[in-house]
Amino acid sequence: MSPSHRINPSELSPPTGFSHAVVATGGHLVFLAGQTALDPDGKVVGATLPDQFAVALGNLLTALHAAGGAPADLARVTVYATDIADYRSHAAELGRIWRRLAGRDYPAMAVIGVARLVGRTGDGRDRRGRGAPVRARPPSSGGGAPGRG
Repeated sequence: MSPSHRINPSELSPPTGFSHAVVATGGHLVFLAGQTALDPDGKVVGATLPDQFAVALGNLLTALHAAGGAPADLARVTVYATDIADYRSHAAELGRIWRRLAGRDYPAMAVIGVARLVGRTGDGRDRRGRGAPVRARPPSSGGGAPGRG
């Protein structure tokens, strides 16, 4: 994969759980679809936001690895959460999950509150998520973090 360079200017507040900017160089660019807490059978798994976050992030990393990438190659990740207060209350745990699965090479990140998540379950019904799916779209602008601390 292409090397990425994280840029965190000293003129800005030190980032925790994200990078202020990421420069992706080279010739291999991968766009990842948004991932949610679906198991291989298309069923939502995880009873809590952290459980669902771990599954969604794991799914994202599975797709990334299948494309020849590694977590350090992520340039941009957007997390869509249906309950920002719930997300913030679990921020430290979500940060631990991120570090356990993806390490400390943080991409540029944003967390965006949404009314609901649209998708299909394995039985074809509309799914309303309560968790935080992870979407990677390198490169773009934004800021935020999965768990400061």
